[in-house]
Amino acid sequence: MQKGVYKTLRVEHCELGSYMNKVKESTSTDSVELRPINVTSAVASDIGRVRNENQDSYGANQTEFYNLFVVADGMGGVEGGAIASKLAIKTFIESLHEHVSEDELRESLKRANQAVFIRGQEDEQLAGMGTTFVAMCFTVHETYLLHVGDSRAYRFRQGALEQLTRDHTLVQELVDSGALRPEQVENHPVSHMLTRSLGPSQSVEPDCKRLSDYSRSGDRYLLCSDGLYNHVRDGEIAEILSSKRDSEAVKTLVALANERGGTDNITVLIVSVCDGAQNGHQDQRIPISESGGVSEQTNSSTFVGKHVRSPLSTEKLLFFSVLALGMVSLLFLIIPFFMKSDLAIRPGTAHLAQSLSDSIETISEDQKIAPSRFEAAITAAEGIDLLQARESSLREQKEDTVRYIEFFEHDQLKQKEQLNRENNRRENKELDRVRIQIERATRKLAVWHQRKKDSEGKGALAVAIEVAAVSDAVRSLKLQFDQITWKYLRKMEALRYEPDNIELKEQLLELQQEREQALLTLSAGIRDTIKEEGSKTEAEVAELIIRKDALLARLTRNIREREILTVLIDGSASERKALREELEAELRVIESEQAQLKPMNVSF
Repeated sequence: MQKGVYKTLRVEHCELGSYMNKVKESTSTDSVELRPINVTSAVASDIGRVRNENQDSYGANQTEFYNLFVVADGMGGVEGGAIASKLAIKTFIESLHEHVSEDELRESLKRANQAVFIRGQEDEQLAGMGTTFVAMCFTVHETYLLHVGDSRAYRFRQGALEQLTRDHTLVQELVDSGALRPEQVENHPVSHMLTRSLGPSQSVEPDCKRLSDYSRSGDRYLLCSDGLYNHVRDGEIAEILSSKRDSEAVKTLVALANERGGTDNITVLIVSVCDGAQNGHQDQRIPISESGGVSEQTNSSTFVGKHVRSPLSTEKLLFFSVLALGMVSLLFLIIPFFMKSDLAIRPGTAHLAQSLSDSIETISEDQKIAPSRFEAAITAAEGIDLLQARESSLREQKEDTVRYIEFFEHDQLKQKEQLNRENNRRENKELDRVRIQIERATRKLAVWHQRKKDSEGKGALAVAIEVAAVSDAVRSLKLQFDQITWKYLRKMEALRYEPDNIELKEQLLELQQEREQALLTLSAGIRDTIKEEGSKTEAEVAELIIRKDALLARLTRNIREREILTVLIDGSASERKALREELEAELRVIESEQAQLKPMNVSF
């Protein structure tokens, strides 16, 4: 099998090399090459020490536009598992177009599921066959991860190993729901009972995501079947990756799993991200591994392949260069506009924890909306609201100004100053208390926002325990789900000892359907609670900010009042006279604006 792989690669490389030489002759010699990231890869697959056949498969497709690497772990009958894993990879790769996207990858994997399902329906001996599937796709700009089942993807970056996938297994759901502790998973009787796989059902929802933190030079990605991590711990994987090259690491990991029992097939595929891009072009399509019992089988196989890119044609380079130049020019036009703009962007709830406590501290002149911003037509209702708000503000200003003028006739100014200081201390104390409440509420809002993200990304069960702690309804639904789950597990255990018991199988099917319905109900309850609690917390934050605004306004008035009292108590006659003239002038301006607003109010 290994010879066949290298032979195929040599032939393909020879044919593509001749073609690329012709392209180079017809293109400009001074064109700039645009190449994606450069990766190298190594893989080892072994039958293990117990199994009679290797049902694992792997494949790779390296084109001008993307690098794709896949590992699949088949299951079902004497030949079904090997057929399922190879068919899934073959269908998936053949369904892809030149330029891939997250949606296309997901749909291609669904087509692979359909292909395996239909094949199982057509052949009675293959009925129920299925496969896990884990793949990584590296494009020019993005790294995508696809996953169904319990085959895993890891990333080794700067000496640390991170598991990128979450197993689609029953015990993982039990851990997420709190029914099991993580340390109870190992050697659990149903530790690898899959909740999702390709083939057994007509439809499946794969996990497909774009990695938010881009692949960097030096990153190493490891795809593997459960035959590896059942025997080799994450810390040991990290230690081997840190000390060995890819081609040595895959062999060492397989050998270590075999030393510890080799109870399952073992497949390990490592992809390393290298510096820059390489010259030339080498389109590689690694044939799907002949890992099953359908064809001649070798117990172990490895390949090491480098991916190098070709220069794009002159037309493509010109198009992308002009597009890039246009985008840069557009940015230079847009950025100064936003830097000069006095319109603020309102933060979303995801950023409230950081921004709410600071956003109303001060309002500088450059943040106020200029009158010219309202040149667009407004509705009558909006006009009335604006006028009423301004009239209310003018009334308060007039009341304060009249009160300040009346101070000139009082003879108990010292008492008023003392009362002002007491009010100031009390309101500052209240402001501190409200600020603490805002901080707590925004932290609470951040927690609910994170729960919402976790429920969307990992599934509602991932936050079931946390939500149940604050919701009686969710706690009741979770209890029902846990009870059904344990009934299901007990029936599964009984079926292990009576595999031909038809009645047990029917009961198990009923419990499975009942459990699925309970999971849907629990998930809906969790989502509703997250939405309700998030909305309540947002309203709480808004109310607290209104209170904070009011306190800041009162404190501002207290400061103004104390300044006036200080002049009246300690100032000279000329200072008191100047202050009175200033206050009387302010009062005339306020009354003049009030008079101007009255006819406008009537017109609306």
